[in-house]
Amino acid sequence: MKANRLWTVWPWALVAAFALWALWPLFPRTEKAYRVREFGAIPVLLNGRVQPLDTIARNALRQIRGKQTAPVRLHFSVFDPARRGQLMPATTWLLEVFFRPELADTRKVFRVDHPELVSMLRLPSADPEKGEDGKHFSFAQLQPALEELEKQAQRAREKETAQRTALERQVLKVYHAVLLYHRLKNSVQPEGVQDLATEVAAYRSAIPAGRAALLAREAGKEFSQTDADRLLEYLQRYDFLSRAAYPLVLPPRDPVAT
Repeated sequence: MKANRLWTVWPWALVAAFALWALWPLFPRTEKAYRVREFGAIPVLLNGRVQPLDTIARNALRQIRGKQTAPVRLHFSVFDPARRGQLMPATTWLLEVFFRPELADTRKVFRVDHPELVSMLRLPSADPEKGEDGKHFSFAQLQPALEELEKQAQRAREKETAQRTALERQVLKVYHAVLLYHRLKNSVQPEGVQDLATEVAAYRSAIPAGRAALLAREAGKEFSQTDADRLLEYLQRYDFLSRAAYPLVLPPRDPVAT
């Protein structure tokens, strides 16, 4: 009797287990979420005006895509778990650009409206089965064509504004969008850095030996080329960061209290 009951129950148990597995992504996660709203309220300096990061994010995404949201449905986002199923807001998108650029590079936020430019840059044509609409592309898709895009932008800049064709205007628009995206990626930390705290610690440890090597070189004395090059590499990287950064973050008056 017990055996018959067991054979009756186990198929339903299997179905329940399968349903739980399929619906698992919809359940709340326990990962630590970022405080997106507070992040968006951080004051920064841009073009002589102090404004919140949320404003920077909205305006940047509007320049790049023409809208204030990224074309991504948030099934789950560790940055903003409360917005499941909604389009990614600009502030969440900026968080990805700053801290998860490898993921931000896959978001199709770049709008290219001119079919001839799509063909010129060898971007995917419209294909609904592959999720391509022929107008929205990711930085990862644009990256192989950046050299061609820069060349076409240079040609367009040589003309007067009134003499530019629709294609040339579109070239400049996409080119400026890419430049803006690149600046955003280099606003908080140098692009490619995985752990900023470790990076800063390594830089600080390189200063004494590097400074001594550079002073010795200027004095015509023997010096360690390795120590000098190591410090110069950091200095060049941070000099680029200071010039490329889009907004400048304002440090709090009391970092400990903040």
